[in-house]
Amino acid sequence: MLNLQGMMMSSASSADGVAMRDEPDEEDDEIDEIVACKRCERAWLAPEDWAQDGLAACWPALREKLLSEKLLRTSTPIAREDAAALTRARFAAEYEAKRRPCVVANRDAAREPLALAALLDEFGDLNWRVSDTHGQMVGLREWWAYARATDDDAPFGIYDAEFGDEGTPTARLAAAYDVPAFAAEDAFARAAAGPRPPWRWILMGGPRSGTGMHVDPLHTHAWVHLCEGRKRWLMLPPDTTAAALATVGVAEGRQLPSGQFFARHGDAAADLPGAVEFVQEAGELVYVPAGWTHAVLNLDATVAVTHNYATLTPACVEATAAEEPEFFIRLLRGFPPGAAPALDAYRTATPRPLAVPDVAALVLSFCDTQRCVEAAATSRAFVARLDAVFWAARLRADFGEAAHAAAAVFSSSLAAWRRRYLDAQEADAMEEAEIYGGLC
Repeated sequence: MLNLQGMMMSSASSADGVAMRDEPDEEDDEIDEIVACKRCERAWLAPEDWAQDGLAACWPALREKLLSEKLLRTSTPIAREDAAALTRARFAAEYEAKRRPCVVANRDAAREPLALAALLDEFGDLNWRVSDTHGQMVGLREWWAYARATDDDAPFGIYDAEFGDEGTPTARLAAAYDVPAFAAEDAFARAAAGPRPPWRWILMGGPRSGTGMHVDPLHTHAWVHLCEGRKRWLMLPPDTTAAALATVGVAEGRQLPSGQFFARHGDAAADLPGAVEFVQEAGELVYVPAGWTHAVLNLDATVAVTHNYATLTPACVEATAAEEPEFFIRLLRGFPPGAAPALDAYRTATPRPLAVPDVAALVLSFCDTQRCVEAAATSRAFVARLDAVFWAARLRADFGEAAHAAAAVFSSSLAAWRRRYLDAQEADAMEEAEIYGGLC
């Protein structure tokens, strides 16, 4: 077995060339853009320390190992299907219901080429999102110049959840591929009109980039169609304990980038019960069931499209109500009583302390549209006052009397209390991460 950890520690750590400040003046803007992305992506790590493990030096050996099917040692092989033979009924019974991952081959999903060269030609001068957790963007050409040449252990990639939004320059790309017909309808798509949590992305990454071990949010399923390149996956089932995850570097809080994860913990993770590992080739789709912990590493330059989609299981309903209460209101309104058993169970559950959005959701879900309109004039002021009381109390409880008093000076409208609470929460988080105003 290759001693990759030893190779990493013994190799000389090279400086990140794109972050150096002695470049010609005309390149300063490009350098600053890359550095800004790095600071937003991993605020705890100085940009010049992104190559501290020396992973680039031993990357050829690690890549060769990860490409070798002979070294896929997990006891649970990935199920493989042919797209032409996979029906909706069989996929629901064999995979979604059993929460069993699979790879679907021979799927001609792209209506037009979604290759990196074509995207650079058409959209190279546009800025693209790097993450959902911050607003930093980078020009596609600048990013690719960085990604193909950097010595960073785990370079950042493009993770753009807004590429298909109406009114954006890249909106037509949402029609450049087909959603798999064998997957379930996305229940979140039936919510009443309004914004929804991020759910589709275009992913572009260079070698050694990827996503560290994580579980997709809100107990949603996911599919990932790879248009170009190769990805290495490692997946762990939902019953993997927190103690077992901790032995392979997975814990609450900071996520270990996938390059370091596979180099440091890949072998140990593959030995955990129920682990699944495989290589995804271009043209293949990977199905990730809700609740599976997984890491993905780009072995080449890659382009992929991915969707998260919801089936309204009790776990999905409870998570959405707790984590996305405003969206959950619209979800309840999209499913009248009797249309979704898990939502009905939520509506009729034992009474519990409810926040204002939950109260509104329960009331509105039992009212037809006309009754809501008729009641709006008399109820709007009352609900606004309840909302103000709720968020003002949370601001005082979480951030103290001083924050509450300071916010009161500016909160001339009742609805402003929730905004003041979120501002205080964001400021607190930014202070902890040592990110200062204007950086992102």
